[in-house]
Amino acid sequence: MTNDSDTRSAGPSERRRTRRFAAQFSVAMAAYIVAVIASVVWGGLDGEDPSRFAWAVLPVLPIAWLAVILIRFVLGSDEFEFVQALKGLAVGFVVTMLLAVLAGFLDIAGLSIPGLGWWLYAGGMLAWLAATVAIRLR
Repeated sequence: MTNDSDTRSAGPSERRRTRRFAAQFSVAMAAYIVAVIASVVWGGLDGEDPSRFAWAVLPVLPIAWLAVILIRFVLGSDEFEFVQALKGLAVGFVVTMLLAVLAGFLDIAGLSIPGLGWWLYAGGMLAWLAATVAIRLR
């Protein structure tokens, strides 16, 4: 009887690909942080200037780039990496949806949470990160 699950560590090409993904992810997140800071500091988001809408969506650009990086990484993964990535993303998605439902019901009850979208985003990203680390350590 043979064991179909290969638990050996990743080979050099997989490690290179993962390091490249981590580097691209880090650059995209750094660009996102810079864009958020620039948007808040110089965007005049609470003013009347119509350019505030461009400043408000500026942080979306690095997140869109991040989505492309993530999709390319997942689609280029072998079956084992694909399943691991999918599990982490699934946990992040489920936690985000749970938080959205919770926030929706609290809003119906009259509790308005400032910056709610950011809390949902952060919760989903943190759940994805934690799940991915836990899955890789298993």
